[in-house]
Amino acid sequence: MNRNEPTVRTWPHLRRGDRVRLVSPASFSDEYSAIGQLTQILHGWGFHVEVGDHVLARHGYMAGRDEDRLADLNAAYSDPAVRAIIATRGGAGAYRILDSSSPA
Repeated sequence: MNRNEPTVRTWPHLRRGDRVRLVSPASFSDEYSAIGQLTQILHGWGFHVEVGDHVLARHGYMAGRDEDRLADLNAAYSDPAVRAIIATRGGAGAYRILDSSSPA
């Protein structure tokens, strides 16, 4: 093996019954029903779906205050039973919370 070659990591596949958590690290979802539809699809695939505390929050164009969105992400990352974290929506607001443990 060449030392200059990048290490390839493989992650375990999700399986039926795994816990997944929805978070909104940036903008809020345009439709309340979209969260329900996403949850229904994931349930149909056999996953146990959890929704972050602030997924449906609104603060300006964001899905809640910076500290709320960060709290949801930290809670999901620190829960060893959560096998996947799924963002309900992307957006520029995510950069405001991702490089610090507490928002400015």
